[in-house]
Amino acid sequence: QISHRIDRNTIWWRTNHPNPDWQRFLWVCAPQCTRGPPSHAMEFRESSYKCSACQSQGLDKHWQCVQHDVHFCCKCAVPPLTPPTLGVSAGYVVDIFPSLARSATGLENPNFYEICPQLALGEHGLGFGKTCPRDGQPNCSLVDSLEDQYSGKVTHFVS
Repeated sequence: QISHRIDRNTIWWRTNHPNPDWQRFLWVCAPQCTRGPPSHAMEFRESSYKCSACQSQGLDKHWQCVQHDVHFCCKCAVPPLTPPTLGVSAGYVVDIFPSLARSATGLENPNFYEICPQLALGEHGLGFGKTCPRDGQPNCSLVDSLEDQYSGKVTHFVS
């Protein structure tokens, strides 16, 4: 990992991961409440507000300390970015996962509760023993364990 830039409460860094979506990262530190102890966490919310720093008003996303009614607009405190949510491709769900689930459970038509302990949890989980591409720690989520061709930015939610 290479630190790319540090500015106010934001750090940008890069990795050499083969997937371009996992090469650039941004860490944003939540601002501190100006009226209370540092333990009072600011939350990122969407509501009407008046910025405690520049006095601008708005009805959109901003930082807020609920305990002290302190607000910071996105110009005065860097907002957190929403990283793309990673999902499993439809091709994997339709073409690969059914036979994998049947094989892992020994059942012809297993349900979620039968599949989960065999493919998603503990030593049986597909991500067990694989390094997480997001935090570099051992073990990762099921979606992070898949080959890049079977995962990507979520575009639809299917239940």
